[in-house]
Amino acid sequence: MSEKVKLRRVKEVEVADKSPEGLKDGGHVYPSCSNCNAILMDIWRTRPHEPEVWKVRANCPFCGDNSFATEIQGGFHFGGFGLIKQDDEDDDIPSTTVESWDIQGDTFVFNIRKANEHAKPVYKR
Repeated sequence: MSEKVKLRRVKEVEVADKSPEGLKDGGHVYPSCSNCNAILMDIWRTRPHEPEVWKVRANCPFCGDNSFATEIQGGFHFGGFGLIKQDDEDDDIPSTTVESWDIQGDTFVFNIRKANEHAKPVYKR
C-alpha cells in the first residue's frame, strides 16, 4: 500500500471513529522504550476486525531512544500513558502525551513528550 493511500485511509478511519458504532474492545498495546523500558503510550484496538496491519513506533522523552516497531491489526485509538487512581481522578498521574505523529515509510511514528515537567516514567514489570 502506498504512503498516500495509507494517509488517506488514516484520515478516513479518524473521521469514522468519531462515532462509537462498530467499535469493539480489542485490547490495549503499550509500546515501551527499547532502552529504558518506560511505557510510552496506550494504543487501544477499537476495530480489531479490520484487515489492515499497521506498524507503530514511538520516541522516548525520558532517554531519547525509541520503542521497537510493533504491529497493530485493525483500527485503533491512541493516547499518552499514565497511572490512574480509580477512587479520585484528581490524583491521576500522567506520564506521557502524544504530541504529534507522522508516517515514515510503512510505520506510524509517534512523537511522545512528558505530560509535564515533573512527569516520571512508568515501567513495564
